[in-house]
Amino acid sequence: SIEAAMPITLYSSSLLLLPPVPDMSMPFNVISLSCTLWAFVLGSLLNILVKRATESVKTDFTGEKEKRPIDKLKEKFKDKIGRLKSVFRKEAKANAATNTNETAEMDANK
Repeated sequence: SIEAAMPITLYSSSLLLLPPVPDMSMPFNVISLSCTLWAFVLGSLLNILVKRATESVKTDFTGEKEKRPIDKLKEKFKDKIGRLKSVFRKEAKANAATNTNETAEMDANK
Protein backbone atom coordinates (compact mmCIF):
# COMPACT_ATOMS: atom_id res chain seq x y z
CA SER A 1 0.00 0.00 0.00
CA ILE A 2 2.88 2.39 0.60
CA GLU A 3 4.33 1.50 -2.81
CA ALA A 4 1.00 2.28 -4.49
CA ALA A 5 0.95 5.80 -3.01
CA MET A 6 4.51 6.67 -4.23
CA PRO A 7 4.68 8.06 -7.81
CA ILE A 8 6.92 6.22 -10.22
CA THR A 9 9.19 8.25 -12.52
CA LEU A 10 10.76 6.56 -15.54
CA TYR A 11 13.67 8.00 -17.55
CA SER A 12 14.80 6.80 -20.94
CA SER A 13 17.39 8.01 -23.40
CA SER A 14 14.76 9.03 -25.96
CA LEU A 15 13.15 11.50 -23.58
CA LEU A 16 16.36 13.23 -22.54
CA LEU A 17 18.14 15.87 -24.61
CA LEU A 18 21.83 15.29 -24.58
CA PRO A 19 23.90 18.50 -24.79
CA PRO A 20 26.91 18.48 -27.08
CA VAL A 21 29.93 17.12 -25.34
CA PRO A 22 33.04 19.18 -26.01
CA ASP A 23 35.90 17.30 -27.53
CA MET A 24 39.20 18.25 -29.09
CA SER A 25 37.78 18.73 -32.62
CA MET A 26 35.50 21.63 -31.66
CA PRO A 27 38.22 24.33 -31.66
CA PHE A 28 39.44 23.03 -35.01
CA ASN A 29 35.91 23.30 -36.46
CA VAL A 30 35.52 26.86 -35.19
CA ILE A 31 38.91 27.91 -36.56
CA SER A 32 38.31 26.30 -39.96
CA LEU A 33 34.84 27.85 -40.35
CA SER A 34 35.99 31.32 -39.34
CA CYS A 35 39.04 31.15 -41.63
CA THR A 36 36.81 30.07 -44.52
CA LEU A 37 34.53 33.03 -43.89
CA TRP A 38 37.45 35.48 -43.76
CA ALA A 39 38.96 34.00 -46.93
CA PHE A 40 35.66 34.52 -48.74
CA VAL A 41 35.28 38.12 -47.54
CA LEU A 42 38.87 39.13 -48.26
CA GLY A 43 38.89 37.33 -51.63
CA SER A 44 35.75 39.16 -52.75
CA LEU A 45 37.16 42.49 -51.59
CA LEU A 46 40.46 41.88 -53.38
CA ASN A 47 38.62 40.90 -56.56
CA ILE A 48 36.62 44.14 -56.55
CA LEU A 49 39.70 46.28 -55.88
CA VAL A 50 41.76 44.61 -58.60
CA LYS A 51 38.97 45.05 -61.17
CA ARG A 52 38.68 48.75 -60.39
CA ALA A 53 42.44 49.25 -60.49
CA THR A 54 42.85 47.49 -63.84
CA GLU A 55 39.98 49.49 -65.34
CA SER A 56 41.55 52.78 -64.23
CA VAL A 57 44.97 51.76 -65.59
CA LYS A 58 43.35 50.72 -68.87
CA THR A 59 41.55 54.04 -69.22
CA ASP A 60 44.75 55.94 -68.39
CA PHE A 61 46.73 53.92 -70.94
CA THR A 62 44.22 54.14 -73.79
CA GLY A 63 42.98 57.63 -72.99
CA GLU A 64 39.37 56.52 -73.20
CA LYS A 65 36.83 57.90 -70.82
CA GLU A 66 34.72 55.41 -68.98
CA LYS A 67 31.07 55.83 -69.86
CA ARG A 68 28.65 56.64 -67.12
CA PRO A 69 25.66 54.32 -66.73
CA ILE A 70 23.29 57.00 -68.03
CA ASP A 71 25.42 57.39 -71.18
CA LYS A 72 25.36 53.63 -71.75
CA LEU A 73 21.59 53.67 -71.38
CA LYS A 74 21.25 56.57 -73.83
CA GLU A 75 23.42 54.72 -76.35
CA LYS A 76 21.29 51.57 -76.09
CA PHE A 77 18.13 53.63 -76.50
CA LYS A 78 19.49 55.36 -79.62
CA ASP A 79 20.47 51.96 -81.02
CA LYS A 80 16.95 50.62 -80.53
CA ILE A 81 15.38 53.73 -82.12
CA GLY A 82 17.74 53.44 -85.10
CA ARG A 83 16.79 49.81 -85.62
CA LEU A 84 13.10 50.63 -85.47
CA LYS A 85 13.55 53.44 -87.99
CA SER A 86 15.36 51.14 -90.41
CA VAL A 87 12.58 48.53 -90.09
CA PHE A 88 9.92 51.16 -90.82
CA ARG A 89 11.91 52.49 -93.79
CA LYS A 90 12.15 49.00 -95.28
CA GLU A 91 8.40 48.51 -94.82
CA ALA A 92 7.67 51.91 -96.38
CA LYS A 93 9.88 51.11 -99.39
CA ALA A 94 8.19 47.73 -99.80
CA ASN A 95 4.74 49.35 -99.62
CA ALA A 96 5.76 52.03 -102.10
CA ALA A 97 7.08 49.40 -104.51
CA THR A 98 3.86 47.39 -104.34
CA ASN A 99 1.80 50.56 -104.82
CA THR A 100 3.76 51.56 -107.94
CA ASN A 101 3.42 48.03 -109.33
CA GLU A 102 -0.34 48.11 -108.73
CA THR A 103 -0.74 51.53 -110.39
CA ALA A 104 1.37 50.41 -113.34
CA GLU A 105 -0.81 47.33 -113.77
CA MET A 106 -3.98 49.46 -113.55
CA ASP A 107 -2.64 51.87 -116.17
CA ALA A 108 -1.74 48.94 -118.43
CA ASN A 109 -5.23 47.50 -118.10
CA LYS A 110 -6.91 50.80 -119.06
